Amino acid sequence: MSVDAPVLDVERSLRRAEQQYRLLVERLPGVTYVNDFDGFGTQYLSPQIVELLGYEAGEFADDPGKFVTLLHPDDRPQAIESMRELRSATGTTIVEYRMIARDGRVVWVEDFADVVTDDDGRPLHVQGHLRDVTPLKEAEAERERRLEHERAANERLRELDRLKDEFVAMVSHELRTPLTPIIGYVELLLETDPSAEQHQFLCVIERNARRLQRLLGDLLFMARLDAGTFVLEPTPFDLAPLVEQIVEADGPEAGVRGIDLRCEAASPIVVVADPQRIEQLLANLISNAFKFTPSGGRVLVRARREGDRATLEVTDTGMGIPANEQQQLFERFFRTSTATANAIPGTGLGLAIAKAIAEKHHGSIGFESVEGAGTTFRVSLPAG
Repeated sequence: MSVDAPVLDVERSLRRAEQQYRLLVERLPGVTYVNDFDGFGTQYLSPQIVELLGYEAGEFADDPGKFVTLLHPDDRPQAIESMRELRSATGTTIVEYRMIARDGRVVWVEDFADVVTDDDGRPLHVQGHLRDVTPLKEAEAERERRLEHERAANERLRELDRLKDEFVAMVSHELRTPLTPIIGYVELLLETDPSAEQHQFLCVIERNARRLQRLLGDLLFMARLDAGTFVLEPTPFDLAPLVEQIVEADGPEAGVRGIDLRCEAASPIVVVADPQRIEQLLANLISNAFKFTPSGGRVLVRARREGDRATLEVTDTGMGIPANEQQQLFERFFRTSTATANAIPGTGLGLAIAKAIAEKHHGSIGFESVEGAGTTFRVSLPAG
C-alpha cells in the first residue's frame, strides 16, 4: 500500500464532511457565513444570500470586504464594534442591524456569531448565521406607530374632556344666575291674585324654570365630579325622618300622576353622610320611579338598618328596564328605549348622579328589574 494512502483517506473524509456541511447549511432557513477572525472578510457565504440581499455568493468570494459595504450606514459602526467585541467573547454573540439589498431594500438581520478555535484554543475564524427579521421589525414599528397614535388620540380626548367640563361648568353657572330671580319673581306674581289664565301661564313658567334649574344643577354636579372639586359635608343624622320628609314633599306630584306613594322607615337609622346629597340621591330615584310608573301604579320607599349597613329602596310597579339595556343604566346621558318610545322626559343623568353620590359615601347602588313588572333600586350605605 502506498505511503500516501492515509493522507488520501483523510482528504476524502474532509471533502465528504465539507460536502455534508454545505448540503446542510444550504437547506437551512437563513444565511450561513464564515468570516475572517480579524474582521468581516468573507471566506464562505451560503447561497441563501441571493434570497436575502439579491447578491450571488460568488460576488463575496471575489470581494471579501463586500459584506461591510452592504451594512446600513447608520448601523455599520455598531456592527463593526460587535465584531471587535466578539474576539474576546465566550459563547454566541447576537446582534441586529440593517443591510442594503441590491434593489435598495432595507433588510433587518439577526446575526448569531461564534468564534471557531483550534484544539489549542487559538481562534481560526468567525462562523455565523443571518436570519431575516424584517417582517418582525416592520410589525414592531407599526405597533409602535399605532400606540403613539393612540397615545396622541387619548391625550387629545383628555384635553377635549377638560375643555368640555370647563365649558359645562361655566355655562351652568352663568345660566343658573338669571334663573334664580326669574323663579323668585314668578312666585311673587303668583301671590298677587292673578287671573286664572295668568295663573296658568305663571305656573308653566315656574315649572319649566325649575326644570331648567334642576338640569343645570345636574350638569354642574357632574362637572364638579369630573374636576375633582365635588366635596361632601358629612354629619351624623337619622335617615328615617329625612326619607319621610322627602316622600311627603313628593306626595302632591304623586297625586297628580295618580300614583300610590308610600313610605316605610323605622327610626333610628343613623348614618354619617351629607344630608343634602342623600336627599338628592333619593329624590332622583323617586323622580325616576314616577316617570316610568303609569297612573294607577305604586311606588314604595323603604329605609332600614341591616347590621352595619343602612339600606334605601325605591320600588315601583312601572314599565321595567329591558334586559339588554340594564348594563348601561348608570351611564351618563343613557336613556332606555322605553323612555324614548314613550317620550318620557329626562337627561339620563339622574341615575348616574345617584351612583356617584352613593359611591362617594363608600356605599353602592344596584337594582332588580323585570320588563313590564317594575323595578327596585337599592342603595347600601355605611351605618353610624
